Amino acid sequence: MAADTAHLAVLKQQIKRYIKAKDQNRPHLLRDVFTVDATLEMKVDSENISFPATTLGCEAIADVLVRQFSGKFENVYTLCTTDSITVQESQLMCNWYVFMTDKSDGRLRIGYGVYYWTFDNSSELVKHLTIKIDAMQIFDEEESSKLFAALNQLDDSWLNHQQLMLLLDKFSRYEAITEVIKEKG
Repeated sequence: MAADTAHLAVLKQQIKRYIKAKDQNRPHLLRDVFTVDATLEMKVDSENISFPATTLGCEAIADVLVRQFSGKFENVYTLCTTDSITVQESQLMCNWYVFMTDKSDGRLRIGYGVYYWTFDNSSELVKHLTIKIDAMQIFDEEESSKLFAALNQLDDSWLNHQQLMLLLDKFSRYEAITEVIKEKG
């Protein structure tokens, strides 16, 4: 069991490194996350955001998920819930949630979905990532600064679903999406 716990910690650290690269516009970090020939598949169930369906190679993934993404969005906070993790051999699945503002109009976007990670067993680098976007809601919001201040107080991009709900319950104006997030838990 200790080896499983240690292995899970390594995989979670890789995902944390990916989140740091994406959220903080640091594409060079993805070289330590993805294999050179990694693949990215996007399954988008929202009209409020778009990505190429398939991307091949670490550098192309960095271009799509970091360079292009950071050209459109800022104040990005991505969270993953620990109690949603499912691990099966070299695969890890977990729920994710993102909070960000659109650079073009300043509007708040809150989205959620599922990450499906496949790791290379020998290097523990990611060889395939499927990102499923279940929803991306847009809020005409000028008071998102309080939400971002609360997100900035988090110590980690990993938390359990209850912690996420405690954070979101402080912001009743986002009730439309938080009700859906509650059901995901």
